[in-house]
Amino acid sequence: MAKITITDSGQTTTLNEANLPETPDDGLQRIVSVYFAKKVVTQNGSNVAFNRIDSLNNQELDYDAYLGQTVYLIIETSNMRTLEIDAVIKPTTDVLTGNTDTLNLLKFDPAGAAGSEYVASTLLTATVGNFDALNNRDGSHAHYTNLEANHADKAIIKLQIRPNTRATFNTWATNLGTEARSLEVIVERHDKQACAFRTNTEEIQGAQTFLNSDTEGWFRIVNRVIFTIYHADNTYNILELNAGTRRRLAKIENGTATQAVYFYYDQHDVEIEVATCNLSSVLGRTNGTRLQNVPTGFTSQAPAPAGGEAQTNFYYPNGNIVTSGTNTANPIVRYGALATNVTLVRMPDSLAINSNGTVISYVFSGTQRRFCNPQCFAAFVGALAQFGQRMTSTGMCFGDATSYPSVSHPNGDSVDTTYTSTLVTEQSKVNAFHEYGFAHIIRGQNGWKAQLQNSTYHTNHETHLHSGDFNDNFLQILNA
Repeated sequence: MAKITITDSGQTTTLNEANLPETPDDGLQRIVSVYFAKKVVTQNGSNVAFNRIDSLNNQELDYDAYLGQTVYLIIETSNMRTLEIDAVIKPTTDVLTGNTDTLNLLKFDPAGAAGSEYVASTLLTATVGNFDALNNRDGSHAHYTNLEANHADKAIIKLQIRPNTRATFNTWATNLGTEARSLEVIVERHDKQACAFRTNTEEIQGAQTFLNSDTEGWFRIVNRVIFTIYHADNTYNILELNAGTRRRLAKIENGTATQAVYFYYDQHDVEIEVATCNLSSVLGRTNGTRLQNVPTGFTSQAPAPAGGEAQTNFYYPNGNIVTSGTNTANPIVRYGALATNVTLVRMPDSLAINSNGTVISYVFSGTQRRFCNPQCFAAFVGALAQFGQRMTSTGMCFGDATSYPSVSHPNGDSVDTTYTSTLVTEQSKVNAFHEYGFAHIIRGQNGWKAQLQNSTYHTNHETHLHSGDFNDNFLQILNA
């Protein structure tokens, strides 16, 4: 069993094959074990395995997966190669859907009408030893060289744990609330002939239920907003095109969730769970206006978050916030109130992920502006991974959506970073922000900064690069 630790992020992933019972070598046609799993890719994309994700492996957690997450259903067998197996998935109680009927979920269909896609299905059928569930968008799984050696006795089903309509998804999410709920799997031979189950010593007809006991494990789902971020060369990315270029960012919306989870998939489709961030909803802000003095009429005042240039916030009856601070260019800034709320995530204080050559790393410096638009953070993660070096950020926005000393960072759709030491490195960073959807990248003009492409000059940017106005067209809503 191998273990990978992502340093400084508090995440530990254990990679192993299923905890299977000792299988009798009796020649019986047998369904040994059934479990949900994540795909694990190693050896530069040539080796694939499955990491079981249920309570047997994740006993330190009170959940195993997220509503809407992509997972693999693995059915371990013996003496059943080329035979078809049927599976259905049901909730163990009536809380999730109002009943315990079979769930209608999205199954990966490598031969779908539009190529590789997901189709709604209650009956999940797979052939033992068939590996089409591992196809990329080109219809190939030939890059995995260990399939026959390691997986010939498995039936593999790729699916997303969500219904195909937003209304039903919302109902499930509302019923799920802040709790975890379990799903069970019922399997039988597609031809209805007899087979043995687990370690039983005789073949029987009919179906058997898995993942519904403490000894066999429970599979529990919870609510999260899910963001998926792809490497540019990931051939498992089947997102739609945007102006002729394939999107790299996707989202599962979830109005009940209080947290967002971010997954990055590298060029070999290796999954990295980057971060889980708390969500908040606050009154949106206009761009800031520079003032000479703090206007009268404020109803209260409070210290700004310590650790940056902001010092004092002044609050007005119309919802405006005026911030005073130590920035010489913008000592006093007013942020007007919008009519609607915006959603923000609290970013991690730092990331230091280095996994199989993928580096996703940043630190903050001299700022407490550690909140941003959830989509913007997904794009930031993509830019970090493409850049492949640690970035130093001087912030996005505060938890109240203001952004002192910046007048153009409210609502967290922009990020400031300090310059690297060379034009080549900085151009690589600019390109990464540009390709993940930041519409306006602003630079200084001293020295080599004037040569930066995909950027424009503006005053007050000699000390930092501004990557702003994330374009939502770069992101696909999967459950719109």
